[in-house]
Amino acid sequence: MKPDDPVSVLEQIACTVIPFVNLWAAHRIKKLTKFVLLLILIFVINLAVGFLVPFPFSIPILIAIYLIIAIYYMKKWTIEWNNKVSSSSTPGTG
Repeated sequence: MKPDDPVSVLEQIACTVIPFVNLWAAHRIKKLTKFVLLLILIFVINLAVGFLVPFPFSIPILIAIYLIIAIYYMKKWTIEWNNKVSSSSTPGTG
């Protein structure tokens, strides 16, 4: 795979749920820094939820928060990447 090829949205979403592989998926679309910042934000949100909800009951909530936010942004960024790569690979009309 060349660095500027379009990537599969479903593959990126699948990689998002696997620890450390999610960092590689973000790197493929050149969003690693933003994804790490997003993970830090999710961690802070999870800390707040952890203080409000007792331990065993908070785990499904924490997992759901991670999955919803991370998958949403990975899908959004992957679609943007594919649009950018597709538009730059087609010759301009002008």
